[in-house]
Amino acid sequence: MKIISIFRIWVFILASIIFGNYSHANNLTLSLNIKSDMLNNDTPNEYIIGKGYIKNNKTTFVLIGTDAEKVPGTQSTYIFRGRNNSNNKIFVRLGGEHWISDKNGFGLVANTQNTNSFNLYYLKENTLNPDTYVIDLFVFEIDNNEHS
Repeated sequence: MKIISIFRIWVFILASIIFGNYSHANNLTLSLNIKSDMLNNDTPNEYIIGKGYIKNNKTTFVLIGTDAEKVPGTQSTYIFRGRNNSNNKIFVRLGGEHWISDKNGFGLVANTQNTNSFNLYYLKENTLNPDTYVIDLFVFEIDNNEHS
């Protein structure tokens, strides 16, 4: 895979307060709008906790992913651990219309002529303990020939 450029974003999620941080680099921009609702043990499965947006100028294909632990047997579900207690976990799935799994397993790929947004879904896999959860995402612009 030929990587054209990269951008990385960190988002801090508190179990009781959610807020986002976004910035940009060169022609590639990744931003997140995190809902201000409180996450708790009553939060439903597949609840959209945020929406991501990508702006790129060099290529039409982008890949989003994370260095977090991947849930075995899934294409885009990740485990983010608590900052204060690494035994605390939140399960988040990346997804959205027109996103497909990267053939190398690095994340999700989309043609930005079709979409430039994605969702972060909270998955109710365990008891949600109060903590600060850091969601670390990256985006690459990739060569069109890799996914055409």
